[in-house]
Amino acid sequence: MLDLAGDAQGFETIVIDSIDWAEQLLRKHLERKLGKAVDEMPYGRGFGILAEQFGQLIAQADGLVAAGLNVLFVGHSEVKRCTPPDLDEGYDRYEVKLSKKVAPIVKEWADLILFCNYKTKLVEGADGRKKGRGKERVMYAERTAAWDAKNRYGLPGELPMGIDALSQCFAAPSLADTIAAHIASAGSVAQLGRYGDRIDQLVSEDKISGDEWSRLTDAIAARHQEIEPAKEVADA
Repeated sequence: MLDLAGDAQGFETIVIDSIDWAEQLLRKHLERKLGKAVDEMPYGRGFGILAEQFGQLIAQADGLVAAGLNVLFVGHSEVKRCTPPDLDEGYDRYEVKLSKKVAPIVKEWADLILFCNYKTKLVEGADGRKKGRGKERVMYAERTAAWDAKNRYGLPGELPMGIDALSQCFAAPSLADTIAAHIASAGSVAQLGRYGDRIDQLVSEDKISGDEWSRLTDAIAARHQEIEPAKEVADA
């Protein structure tokens, strides 16, 4: 994945299918390296190490996002018992099929979590008993007691199962937004200077507007203030 961050090779979206199998591959690698099963290590230490290693995969995904790529994780679900502390009894709900310490990392990182399922309708049969029927596949973008979901794109709670429903999530960023992202991650004043020169050139070529120029130069000034104190401490 790091190679694609430097050269996307024409790709726009990277899909990891599935994230739970990726965790299992990482777990087997760690167990070979440590010579011990993750769940055999005392005090849950093995799962802590697994979560730390999985965090490196997420960091690589961040690198792809910073390079302008979309990153999509596909995961299986499983039914788990949930007992919230404010309720006397628990209930079953769908959870992503990841270990206890890895799942929160993925949920926090993602901008969008969709729960995909068949939409079930109860139909009364000839014997008077209710039966479940459903062939329509849908995506849910809002959390409920039955499943997890997350939505930072203003999507409706329920969507048809199709890429068209997610088109706004894959909209290409503007040139100014792309430059702003690079400014935010700049590591030196010299780098900011190069961005400033490039912005002036783009204005002269009418590729960005005057308002965008103002926004970007303000971002450069703010990032400059963030970098300089850190540089002074490092020199000291």
